[in-house]
Amino acid sequence: MLNASAYSQELLGSELERLRRTHFVRLIFPTALEDRFERDTAKGRSDRLWLEGLLAILALNVCLLMDLIFVRDVQLQSVVVRTLLVTPLALFVNSLMRRDLEQWVREGSVAIGATLICLINMHAEGNATAAASTYALMCVLIMVLFTGVVMRIRLPYAVAAILAMTLAGLTFLIRAGGLQSSEKIVGASLLLIGTVITLTATYSLEREERLAYLFSLRSAAQTEELAAANAELLQLSNLDKLTGLLNRRAFDERFEALWLEGERLQQPLSVIMIDVDHFQSPQRCLRPRVRRHRPAARRCPSAAGPPRSSGPDRTLRWRGVHRSPPQYRIADRAPRRRADTVSGRRRRHTRLRTP
Repeated sequence: MLNASAYSQELLGSELERLRRTHFVRLIFPTALEDRFERDTAKGRSDRLWLEGLLAILALNVCLLMDLIFVRDVQLQSVVVRTLLVTPLALFVNSLMRRDLEQWVREGSVAIGATLICLINMHAEGNATAAASTYALMCVLIMVLFTGVVMRIRLPYAVAAILAMTLAGLTFLIRAGGLQSSEKIVGASLLLIGTVITLTATYSLEREERLAYLFSLRSAAQTEELAAANAELLQLSNLDKLTGLLNRRAFDERFEALWLEGERLQQPLSVIMIDVDHFQSPQRCLRPRVRRHRPAARRCPSAAGPPRSSGPDRTLRWRGVHRSPPQYRIADRAPRRRADTVSGRRRRHTRLRTP
C-alpha cells in the first residue's frame, strides 16, 4: 500500500498541475518523491519488462523458423546469425529483469540490448539488394516501436536508444547500394516520421504513468486524513464533556464486547459503580475523583473504565475473577465519602454478572 503521509497535498497538487499542462514538461519529480516513485514501481516494471521481453523473444524465434521453412530465398546465414546472436543476447537482458537492480541498470540494459539487436538485424539483412535494404529498414522501425511503445523504458533511456537506432538506420540507408536516391529519401523520411511518432508516444505513456501514480498517492493521502478525522470524531462522540470520561454510548459498546468475550471464555464480568453525591461543581468534585480512579483501574490489566454512566455515577468493569480478585482490592482502595459505598472489611456493592 502507498504511504502518503510524508507528502503534503500542496506538493502532490503542484506536481499534478504541472504534468497536466498541454505543453511538454520535464518528466521527473522532486528528489524525495522521485525516489519513492522508483521504489513503488520498480518491482512491477521489472516483472512487466521480463514478461514482454520473453514474449518478444518467442515471437522472434517463431518468425525465424517460419522464414526458414516457408520462404525459399531466405539465406540460412541470416537465420543462423540471428538465432546464435540475437536470442542469447535477448535472453541475457531478459534474465536481468528478475533481479533487484538499480534503475540505470534495468533501463540501460534494455536500451543497450535493443540497440545491439537492431544493429545485428541490419547486418544480417545486408544492403546488397533493394529488398534486403527495405527489410533492414523495417527491422529498425520495429525495434524503435518495440523499445518506445512495447517495453516503455524510462524516457531518457528510450530517447538515447531510439536516436541511436535511427542514426544507424540512416547510415545504413546512405550506404545501401540497391536503392536509388529517391528511394533513400523516402525511406529516411519514413524512418524519421516513425521515430518522432514513437518518441511522442513514449513521452505520453510515461506522463500518464506518472499522473496515475500521483492520483493514487493523493487518494491515499486523502484516505489517511479522512480516517484520522473519523477516528477523532469517534473519540469525541464517546467522551462526556462534563468529566472527560467515556459516555453511556461507549459504556454500552464496551460492556457488550466484554460480555461476549466473557461468554466465550466462560468467565464472569465484574462491575463496580461509584455514586458521588452532594457536589456543586464538576471541576471541584467529579474531576478530582476521576483522576484518582484512573490509576487504580489501570492496575488491573482487564479493566475497562472508568466511564460515566449517567448523572454523577462512574463504573469500573473487569472480566475474569481470579483467586485474589483485583477488582475487590481496587474497590477497597477507591476514594469513598459515604459509608455505604465500600467498607474497609471488603463489604462490596459490586454485582458479579455471570454470562
